[in-house]
This record gives sequence, structure tokens and C-alpha cells, in this order.
Amino acid sequence: MNIGASANVSFLSISWVKPKGLICPAQGWSIDFALESNVQELDLDIHLQNGLKYYNLPHRVLAAKSIKVLKLEGCNLGVQDLILNCPLMEDFRLKDCDGLKSIMVSTAKLLSLELDCCKDLERIKPIVTTAKSSIASRNFLALFNHCEVLTLVCSISKHRRFLEELDGSWLPPLYDLKHLRVEIGYLVASFKNWRDGCSVVPNWQPVKYTKLVDRLLQLCPHPNTLVIANDHLQMLIEFQYAERAVEDNADCCCRGWLRKCWRHDLKNVTLWRFKHNDQESLVKFFINNGKMLETITVDRKTFKVVQGK
Repeated sequence: MNIGASANVSFLSISWVKPKGLICPAQGWSIDFALESNVQELDLDIHLQNGLKYYNLPHRVLAAKSIKVLKLEGCNLGVQDLILNCPLMEDFRLKDCDGLKSIMVSTAKLLSLELDCCKDLERIKPIVTTAKSSIASRNFLALFNHCEVLTLVCSISKHRRFLEELDGSWLPPLYDLKHLRVEIGYLVASFKNWRDGCSVVPNWQPVKYTKLVDRLLQLCPHPNTLVIANDHLQMLIEFQYAERAVEDNADCCCRGWLRKCWRHDLKNVTLWRFKHNDQESLVKFFINNGKMLETITVDRKTFKVVQGK
């Protein structure tokens, strides 16, 4: 056990193999002492002998507001649905922890999220309120590359900035992701402005869905489904790909990537519940960019695409 700084604890590290049936009151005292001293870094690595049980983590650890770095190994968190709202949290790591089914992380400073051997975990929802740059956004999103489903949430008043942060020529952080969902909330912005005495959202502009889809396919260049939802409507795009991608060495759209993007092997695309103007714009977008596109389906109506535009 290591405790840093005597007057004001900056970090606490406990690494302990607990023999069966042994209780260590000093351990709980150390955690309490650290939390009362506004500890900034907490590293708990605790296992029972033979791995029979998990250490029951005190709930006050997850509620601590001063922690910047939290590393937990061999712990039972005691909750199935965790909402982690630590304003200073920069680094959160779970390894071989039990009891957690879903986690929602809400923080403006999170730089690293690591989940290792937490097999019961089914759903992750991170909410990032600020991003210093497009590079920081990309690095954060790359943490979820191997997830089955990822949800991104953005208010209507900030969607333009969201699009700008997605723009860039860097490698896609979510190439292996197959199901991407984007939620654009009108009510969040409307409520905030109603509370502040405003009747409209300042600088509000309609969402340009074709531009949004283009940017999202830069993030996630080979999805099976893309869902865009607002407070009134849930739109869906389904993608089907050919077994082999068309070879086009002269094209620089994904030069330097390990694999080709959707433009080179998209075979069929289906659009659901888009408004008429957005349908037309998206149809043109996919026809102009899909090198192997054969059919486009719009709300159950299928159109054949003749190559050569």
C-alpha cells in the first residue's frame, strides 16, 4: 500500500491478495482517509485468494468528486447500471470487475477509458461535453472501435461544431464498428433556452443530413447500419457490400488505409424515413460516390443504379 503526501493525499495505491476469510479494516480506513483528503489518483488492485470472490467496492469511491485517475481491479462495483459523473475524471480503468451491466460516463475531461475482462458489461454510453481538437475527438472515439454499437449524442445547437470536429484527412477511428447511432437533441437546446428566457435556439440551422452522413462515414467507413435520430424521427441507412472491393489505385479517398472505405464495395443501400429533400440529396450522394453500387431502396421502393452515372 502506498500513500502519497501526508497532509493532502494526491494518490493512493493498494495492491493486495486477500486470503479467504481475512478482513482488513486498515484497507477501508485507507480508502476513507484518501477520499476525505480529496485524493486525485486512486488505484485499487484487490483479489481474493484463488479468485473466489470480488472485493465489494464502497459506493463512496464512485461518488468522489476529486478523483482524476481511477483504476479498479478485482472489485464488485455493487451496481448494475453505473452513471459516472466525476467532473475532473481524466483516466478511468476497470479490469476483472464484476456486477456491472451498463455504464454511462459524463465528463468534460476524460482522456482514457479502459475496460478489460469485464464480461458482464453489455452497454457503454460516454457523453463528452467538450473536445479540445479533432485529434482529441478521434483518439477518444478510437477507444470504442471494437464495440458492436456506438451512440453519439449532440444537441441541435452544437451540431455544426460537431461536423467541423469530424472533418479531416486522418485515419478513421471506427473502422471495425458496424452499428453507429447519432442522436441530435432539439429538446435539450429548447429547454435550456426556455429556462434562460429565450423563445428560440440562437444561431439555429437545420441539419444537413447528407453532410452529416458524409462526415459519419469518415469516422465509421464500413458500417452495416447508421441511425440518425432526433426528438421526432428516427432515420435509418442500411448498407450491403460486395464480397470484393473494386480496385482503384488512382483514387486517393482512402489512400494509406489498411482497408478500402465503403465507396469501393457498397453494393446496395437502403434509406428509411428521410424527408423528400434529404432523400434526393442522399440518393445523389451515394450514386456519385458508390463505385459498385447496384441498387438504392427508398422506403421500400428500389431503384437500379446504372454504372457510368
